[in-house]
Order: sequence, then C-alpha cells, then structure tokens
Amino acid sequence: MLEGRSRTINLVEYSKIGEDRVCQFYANINSDAPETMDMGRSILNQELYKINRMQVMKDQADFETYAYNIQDEMIAEKNNSQEVTE
Repeated sequence: MLEGRSRTINLVEYSKIGEDRVCQFYANINSDAPETMDMGRSILNQELYKINRMQVMKDQADFETYAYNIQDEMIAEKNNSQEVTE
C-alpha cells in the first residue's frame, strides 16, 4: 500500500555574463514542508563574479523572488489539501 506521497521541486538557474556561467542559484522545496525551503548559491567563476557582482546580485534577487513565488504556491496547495481532508 502506498502512503505519504510527496514531491520535491528543485529549481536551478544561472547568472551568466556573455556565455560564461558566473553563479548558480538553487532552491529545493518539498510538498510535505514547503515552509522550510532550502536555498543557496555557488560562485562558479570568481573573477567574473568580482567584476560583475552587482549584476549577479540582481540575478540572485530575481531568482529568490521566483523561488518564493513557487514556495507560496506550494504552501497554498498544502493548506487547501488539508482543508479538504479535515
């Protein structure tokens, strides 16, 4: 018997300067506990990051907004499913 079905959303995007990936942004959201999203970044090219830090920071802010929107959708979905089962 199956029980406890959940899904995890893994979001990954890159900040690029030209064709070079400078930074990777990631977020992991589990449908069982979407309130506890794991989010971070990895700098892939330190030299380009130093030169283009303002652009990378803007890209990070854009990614975080996107990730928080997905998280909000998953929280609402979880709350709606709990209301139906109660």
